[in-house]
Amino acid sequence: MRIILPALLAILFTTQAFSQRRSELIETVNMLNGTVDSLETELVTTQRELRTAETKANTIAEQNEQLKQTNEGLLENLNKFIMASTEKTSNISRTLETLQKREAQLKQINDSFSAHDSLSYLVLTDLKRTLGEDAQIGVEGGAVMIILNNTTSFTTASNQLGMSDNAKDFMNRLAATINKYDTLAVTVQSISNKSWANAANKAAVVADHLINVHNVGPDRIEAIGKMAEADVTYIKLHPRFDHYYLWLREEIKKGR
Repeated sequence: MRIILPALLAILFTTQAFSQRRSELIETVNMLNGTVDSLETELVTTQRELRTAETKANTIAEQNEQLKQTNEGLLENLNKFIMASTEKTSNISRTLETLQKREAQLKQINDSFSAHDSLSYLVLTDLKRTLGEDAQIGVEGGAVMIILNNTTSFTTASNQLGMSDNAKDFMNRLAATINKYDTLAVTVQSISNKSWANAANKAAVVADHLINVHNVGPDRIEAIGKMAEADVTYIKLHPRFDHYYLWLREEIKKGR
């Protein structure tokens, strides 16, 4: 009996210890299972977040590629715009240069017109002073024009056409102004109601008188006869229109 009781006590203690340890193991297993479940949940969450992140990354990559293509297109368009702008600026510069040349050319032509007008005014003023207020003087087509009455200005002696004394005195005063403005050309246009020859002869008489008596350069004078109802002679002082036309034509050609 004494031997059995200790043995039973030992067995009881051992059983209690084993039961306690088994409970602890079960608790530990349950805790580990909970941990595993938590880790699996975290794994699922992490995998889901990873897929979301990969989707976002792919979306960002696609957007970056689109932005890259867009930027390349914008850069190409910008380069084209810069080239077009540069060419346009160059064209504008050339146009401005052409306009400046044309403006300078027009100013030169306008100045020449103004100079002719000023010269015509001076000639007209001098003629009125030297020929008197009764003289028939005017301005027409850029020329200062003096009108002679053929009936009183010409005489015929021994079938020879000549100038009357009054006309010679008038020509003496007129010649002073003609010689003063020696850059002007002189056109003598006589109109007769008799014949072409009569008109041409009267123009020639006036031209010869200016050349031989008053030393007007023959290269300045042109004598023209014309037949019409009137019987007058026009003496016109004007710029050398042929020279002026040639100069003006060359100036216009330069501006093209």
